[in-house]
Amino acid sequence: MKWDRFHLVVLGALVVFGFQNCSPVNFSQTADLASVGSDPCTLNPADPLCTPGGEVPEWKTCHFNGQILEEGQSVVAYLNSSVSYGQKCEAETRVCKAGALSGSYNYASCAVGVPESCLFNGKTIAHGSNVTAYQSSSVEYGKSCTSEVRSCDNGTLSGSFSYSSCEVGAPSACLFNDRTIPHGQSVTAYLSSSVDFGNSCSKETRVCDNGKLSGTYTFGSCAVGAPKSCLFNGRTVAHLETVTAYASSSVDYGQSCASQTRICNNGTLSGAYSYASCSVGAPKSCLFNGQTVAHGATVVGYKAASAAVCESETRRCDNGTLTGSYGYPSCEVPCTDVKETTKYLNTMIQIFPGISNEEIARNCIDTSVPTLAKNMPTDAWSTVRFKNTCGNRYCANIKGMPSGRVIEMENGLSKVECRYEKTPATYVGSCVKEVEKSGTPLQILNDTKANILNLCADAGVDPNSLDPAKNASNWIKFFYVCGYRYCAKKGYADGRVVELGNNNAAQVHCYRDFAGSLPTVQAVLNDVANNCIDSNNPNLQTNVPSTDLQMERFMSTCGNRYCTAKGYSMGHVVEYAGTAAVLKCLKK
Repeated sequence: MKWDRFHLVVLGALVVFGFQNCSPVNFSQTADLASVGSDPCTLNPADPLCTPGGEVPEWKTCHFNGQILEEGQSVVAYLNSSVSYGQKCEAETRVCKAGALSGSYNYASCAVGVPESCLFNGKTIAHGSNVTAYQSSSVEYGKSCTSEVRSCDNGTLSGSFSYSSCEVGAPSACLFNDRTIPHGQSVTAYLSSSVDFGNSCSKETRVCDNGKLSGTYTFGSCAVGAPKSCLFNGRTVAHLETVTAYASSSVDYGQSCASQTRICNNGTLSGAYSYASCSVGAPKSCLFNGQTVAHGATVVGYKAASAAVCESETRRCDNGTLTGSYGYPSCEVPCTDVKETTKYLNTMIQIFPGISNEEIARNCIDTSVPTLAKNMPTDAWSTVRFKNTCGNRYCANIKGMPSGRVIEMENGLSKVECRYEKTPATYVGSCVKEVEKSGTPLQILNDTKANILNLCADAGVDPNSLDPAKNASNWIKFFYVCGYRYCAKKGYADGRVVELGNNNAAQVHCYRDFAGSLPTVQAVLNDVANNCIDSNNPNLQTNVPSTDLQMERFMSTCGNRYCTAKGYSMGHVVEYAGTAAVLKCLKK
């Protein structure tokens, strides 16, 4: 490009002002071309910078604190870089126009100073904080300490009291018979030190009030003269003491010993019976099939040793005579089919309807969930614990049955299913021995949360992703799905988690299958949900497992209703995916 005199003049001006921008001043403006010559566009109108749409010449920009501002741009500037606490930073907006920056403030930022703290008795009091001060360090007993609240305001402490504490003086004690009586306490004093038997000691309560003892009695104790004792069968009986005396030393079985209570009154014993003891003759025991049956005890007798229906009666020993006539100690019904086995298994289960939710929840209060309200079924987390843990504890604590669960909830009432670990002794069936040869139907296992999750996770799934502490869905699946899978991999037919403690210890109840009594039932998910429709959940959508609460109800209540509707005794959902559900149902 050809340089003429005009461009050289402009270049010189820019060099001069560029040198100025290197100085400590925070801002500068470019020189006005008018100061170095005529308008260049007048001299050279063909210059590209003078044509419409051309770029803004560099000589029309402004500089502020290292920032370049184009024509019309603005920046906020401050009068000072900092101000004291309580003052405000003063600012203005500076605008770049024709290379000149309006205004005069030089700072790009401004900081407000920190307020000062105060000192009170060697203690630093932050600005805006308070301290309680006292007029004096102590006052006499009966008076009150005068205090004020002093506030720190930027290094200045309000008020004038200078003591940080104040003590009320102690009251004076009293002296009674060389015994110190503290202020406010009392002592029992007597009019005299002794009275004759039959008379009463006169006393008063004397109270110490700051060194002065009320009342006038001067004795610290008073003794009543001792009464005379009595003698019964070589035994000394104290005054007013009683002794049981008998008319004879023994009576036959079936009779009663005649007795009376004799009392000693100052040397005279009332009554006339003279024996200190009386024994009733022992009753005779009975004999049943070589077994001795004590008097009052019972034994179960059977009409036959083996029969299709075993008839039994309870025989009682009464002083050597056994009631009843059945002479066999046991009876067996041949174990012929699954019905007898399932009948046996069903004797282990009892249903208790109409139990209040509060009664069940009370059995669940512990250190991890310490209040009744937190044990009530209000959300998915608490409902799972209520149905399994609280239901199980209710059965164990109230019904004496080691396993159980809540299967229905409605209007504050629950239906509870409780199970025995073994069949009740009253049940007689040919299949009992056959079934129990391979173990009890209910097996209670204790293990860790980690072991249960490891057995629950599908291939390729991180067990930690199933941790019940992560969310309510995992919590539900841990109790139902993981409990079932854990028991299945341990060789059982069914199961569920009933306890999970803060220390990650868990209790699992597993159930054995005998003769196909606990089959796996495949079902359509909507069919299971349809069996759960009632007045509280009146349509299909409220019964499918679309929310955490619906998932819990679907697996427990809906599963149980589906099994009973299909002719089973009870059951629950153990798995579901897509449109399919898997249940474990107990045959009747």
